[in-house]
Amino acid sequence: MPAKLPFMTEQIENRARQLGRLLRQKRKALKVSATAAAEAAGMSRIT
Repeated sequence: MPAKLPFMTEQIENRARQLGRLLRQKRKALKVSATAAAEAAGMSRIT
């Protein structure tokens, strides 16, 4: 699990997780791999 950043409030952390879940659901619904999505965004999959 990634280290927690000290300036992230619990509310911000929860919103970020919610956004991540939504993005993953949409990507999977479109049958786009994480690697393809990352390449299209100009970043590595791990970023």
